[in-house]
Amino acid sequence: MADQELEDNKVPGREWLRKHYIQAELEYMAICRHCSLMIIYKRGIYLLYTHLRNKHSELLTKEQKRDEYVYWVWDYFIPKANQKAQCNICNRLIDFKQLYNLDLHLHTHRLT
Repeated sequence: MADQELEDNKVPGREWLRKHYIQAELEYMAICRHCSLMIIYKRGIYLLYTHLRNKHSELLTKEQKRDEYVYWVWDYFIPKANQKAQCNICNRLIDFKQLYNLDLHLHTHRLT
């Protein structure tokens, strides 16, 4: 049940980030599960991460507090040197100067 709820959650962040938010009925708006604050993330999901780090940091692991890669595609990649990322599925190195490249690669695995 909880896994299905998380899967149905349309907040476009990493799995660990999504579990802290509920997608509001309005597009680009999420509700914090801890304080019920409504956050508009049209300018980027980094706003959701910043809210968690600033207001609910006790709920994040040390690793999550340092994590700069909060977009959902990073659940499938490991950042490497020279703006490259390694796919967790096929181990291929992908250039991530633009996140679109990672998204496009995941399409080959039928994940987008």
